[in-house]
Amino acid sequence: MLIPDEQLLIAKANECLQQANYLGLANNLTQLITLHPENPDYHFQLAEAYSQLLKVHSLNKYYSNALNHYHQAIKLAPQEALYYAKRAEHYLIKGHRYQALEDFGAAIERAPNNIHYYEQRAPLASALGKIALAIDDYQRLAQANPENASLPHKIKELQQSLPSVRLSPAATPSSADVSRDKLNQLLAQRKRVKAVGIAWKTAIAASGLVIIAGAILSALGLLAIGLPLIGLGGVGCALTTIKAIYNQLEKHSLDKKIEAENRVLYRVPLRQVTDYATFSSQPSSPAIAQQRLSSPGVQTPGSYSSSDDFIETPSTVVKTRPNSLACV
Repeated sequence: MLIPDEQLLIAKANECLQQANYLGLANNLTQLITLHPENPDYHFQLAEAYSQLLKVHSLNKYYSNALNHYHQAIKLAPQEALYYAKRAEHYLIKGHRYQALEDFGAAIERAPNNIHYYEQRAPLASALGKIALAIDDYQRLAQANPENASLPHKIKELQQSLPSVRLSPAATPSSADVSRDKLNQLLAQRKRVKAVGIAWKTAIAASGLVIIAGAILSALGLLAIGLPLIGLGGVGCALTTIKAIYNQLEKHSLDKKIEAENRVLYRVPLRQVTDYATFSSQPSSPAIAQQRLSSPGVQTPGSYSSSDDFIETPSTVVKTRPNSLACV
């Protein structure tokens, strides 16, 4: 039985959804999760709300928030195929194509009759060099859509290219694929930690200036002002120094992890690992959007470049299921 506060929050959330007010929807869903943290639908709907906000504002926090709630929804309802499929689409926003491929596979395992999941995985598998898997998916699509004349041609094209597929760390094995994505994430994290370290060093310098100003004022006889400044600067200098030391330790730990991943993948010394774009998960290939099928309703997520900016993806409507929060 719903308590009055929950009924009111659901009504507000539905109203926000109808008005495409995704920030308001996220706020109401956050309160619902506070009341029922074990409800997977609330986590999934909140992830979808953040995903919609991401298309408008392109903020990293919306990507992270959405991903966290997709994780939580899957943790609470691991047999729900839709959760895996939507998380896969979300991974593609950042270009994490191997994680997306794995999630589409998990969705297909749980809902093998859902043709839409094959439509999403087939071009992705083809782009990543998983030719055999792509052929299987296209054959399944051809069986379900015999009127689609383009599918047999696509299958034949892939079958002809199969003998000439060259094995490489970017295509096989899967452990290398995962390590490559992990290396990208570590390099991005190291970049952020380095920026934070510069900020702490700046704060230490500012604290030192406060101490100097306090000492000068004290020497001029303004002890009532100078001594508190010296004390304030000393406390600030101590705290920021501790933070800077912790930052250096974190950076050193990341350097070790990056070096280890580097040896596995490229056998390149750490000093040569300087460019985040160098370790993209796959060499340039035709965009997945260009390989989408002509079947109605197919949605192809966008790709991600080596920069920090998001690329907009086609608009999607927040999907709901029976007994879920809102109905569009």
